[in-house]
Amino acid sequence: MSAKVLIIGAGPAGLAVAACLKQRQVPFQLIDRRGIPGGAYNILREGGQLLSPARYNTLPIWSLGSSPEYVTFPEYRSYLHEYSARLGLSVDPLEVSHIERGDRGWRVDFLRQGSAEYRAVVVATGMVDSPRLPEIAGRPVRSSTVMHSRDWPGPEQFRGQRVLIIGGGMSGVEVAEECVRCGVHVTISSRHRIRLVPRRILGRDIHDWVHLVSHRIPRWLVRSHCERLPAFPAFDRGFRTFRKEQSVVVRPAVRHFHDRTATLEDGSHCEFDVLIFATGYEFATPFLDATFPRRIQGQPTLTNYQNPAWPHLYFIGFPCARIFPSEFLRGIALDAPILASMIDSM
Repeated sequence: MSAKVLIIGAGPAGLAVAACLKQRQVPFQLIDRRGIPGGAYNILREGGQLLSPARYNTLPIWSLGSSPEYVTFPEYRSYLHEYSARLGLSVDPLEVSHIERGDRGWRVDFLRQGSAEYRAVVVATGMVDSPRLPEIAGRPVRSSTVMHSRDWPGPEQFRGQRVLIIGGGMSGVEVAEECVRCGVHVTISSRHRIRLVPRRILGRDIHDWVHLVSHRIPRWLVRSHCERLPAFPAFDRGFRTFRKEQSVVVRPAVRHFHDRTATLEDGSHCEFDVLIFATGYEFATPFLDATFPRRIQGQPTLTNYQNPAWPHLYFIGFPCARIFPSEFLRGIALDAPILASMIDSM
């Protein structure tokens, strides 16, 4: 077998591990069903922006370089494409249908492309391809005006229309703020109180303070978070002011839908023209056996990138894969060299 390792997914996590393995001269095969580097950033909307500063989004070996404090999705997509080209990371257009134990490690079946065996497999598939939609009676089918926040094109085309957002987490708040700035009437339906944190503290981005300690927090101290995955607070970039001015209205959770009317838990109604589900994502690994240990939302149960009962099947870019921020770009940059070292020592 020419490749010792298979890496599934060519987004930031897959590219980071591939770069670190190549630096160690470990043979690998990097695959992605789209056949190009970039992962989710190839489909995320043009007007979006990474929430953390660029200094926390750079990957190992080749940096983002000098850039604005915050980069847009297209800018980061360009960085990932150039990262792949500069480091010579080729991506094979393959999709995995099944993984099972083989004679020499893991047997991997590809969709319409046969199978192969690898000593180790790295799952770097992320979550963005698996948006979660809540089971609400009468929920309208997905369309150009009924969508998940992942597919939000921006508010410009919805001027003069009533937007209803389901979910008061980070994505819901971000979409609401964009709508208000564009003059679009917006309502948020949230099951829980909307929690906000300031974007900057003492003149510095909040990530500067968080990253001082986040990767040093012991896993046992954040075990509850890792198992339950509660939503993180949203960054306040005007939301409090907009709500006070009633530019954005917060309503209770939706009980059921009928056409373009939502009946809320308090018995009131909310009419809408555009419906956005800011309801998060699932951890979809359909190629793994149903016996693989999982937690809420399909999250793999991991310790140091793998489950002890499934050795040499690694995960990167997943919550608490090794450290508290493992699911974020900063965590991926810290994890990739360590995971590559573990694989190299096999």
